[in-house]
Amino acid sequence: MAFFDDFATGISGYPGASVTLSIGSLVVQPPGTGGAVNVNEVWAFKITVTNNGHLNMTNVTLHYQGLNGATVAAAAAGPFSSSILTTATIASVPAHSSVTTVNYFFKAPAAPTAGAQDLVDVHLNGWDANLDYLLTNLSGHANPPDKRYSAQVFP
Repeated sequence: MAFFDDFATGISGYPGASVTLSIGSLVVQPPGTGGAVNVNEVWAFKITVTNNGHLNMTNVTLHYQGLNGATVAAAAAGPFSSSILTTATIASVPAHSSVTTVNYFFKAPAAPTAGAQDLVDVHLNGWDANLDYLLTNLSGHANPPDKRYSAQVFP
């Protein structure tokens, strides 16, 4: 069943081929100071899921975690954890669109770093494939195919 094997490979490889994640909308929380990330400051961030392909993604969840001494939380007041946390479910990321989460938070490490260090990691935790875009949006009026009827018309 080559089609089903190829289809399964396409679905499982879809995130790597068609989805990008970005971390942005960084805002320091009081009493922190803007600009650079300072030790023990709490920063809000949002995650944008961009779906560049032909599948609708539903029931999307993300894992996020602090790295290199940073910790993460779902609320500015914490509790902060070094464990992997799971975002609330994103109902849908339609084909060829982006969705941005609510704020999540990281707390900077307690010691300064010698240079730039990764502080937050995000990856897909789970998602469901929905074929509606392929089956509905890409179907409809089509020419070709085209066929014409010819006949001579008599008086």
